[in-house]
Amino acid sequence: MRIDNSTIAELANKGIVVKYYPTGLEGLRKDTYNKRIEYILSFHDGQQIYWREHYINQNTSLQEIQEYAKDYVENHMFMGSKDFEYYESRRWYEATTLYIEYDGKTIVKKENQKSKEITAEYIIKLVEKNEKAYKGAYGQFAICMQRLLKENGLAGRFSVYPTTYGIGVWVFCNWSAKDEIEQVTNIMQAKGVEYYNEYSEAGWVYRYKVSKRPENLAKVA
Repeated sequence: MRIDNSTIAELANKGIVVKYYPTGLEGLRKDTYNKRIEYILSFHDGQQIYWREHYINQNTSLQEIQEYAKDYVENHMFMGSKDFEYYESRRWYEATTLYIEYDGKTIVKKENQKSKEITAEYIIKLVEKNEKAYKGAYGQFAICMQRLLKENGLAGRFSVYPTTYGIGVWVFCNWSAKDEIEQVTNIMQAKGVEYYNEYSEAGWVYRYKVSKRPENLAKVA
């Protein structure tokens, strides 16, 4: 997805905060690291790349491919200061996921790899739809989930967020996922909340699906 700087600024004037992933230089490095590994592993027979005085391909050991990806990110991603200045000042931001924050709540746009422009009108419609949904019982439940995260120091993170099914933990390219899953699990167990876990269809989100039985909801109300 593509979002323009001017769109982010326009929405900010309406009290809507738009964040995106990958974000910042560190996010770009993590994303590039994973993409370089995927690039090598997707090679067909005969494809190879020269690195450190020899060739590597899809049959090279994973450890060596990871070393190559790390070397690429640290030494070749930005070949000069002009490349870095371009990254810092570019008009467009490429994102796999958008996070829209409004009135203390977070809407998570589902992951999308396509290079499609995201407009202010589209974001505003998402906010309006979200506001309508939050007036119902499931919306109030999500607010309770948000409060639970805030009480335990997990509110405001890109990777941990409340939903109408419970709590989601973003795991794709998230090096803190293991610790965050442990934290959320500890919170649920400390509250005695009944839930079960599953991954999203794409495998990018680890879900805590909380039982909606009244006696269970009372534990997080």
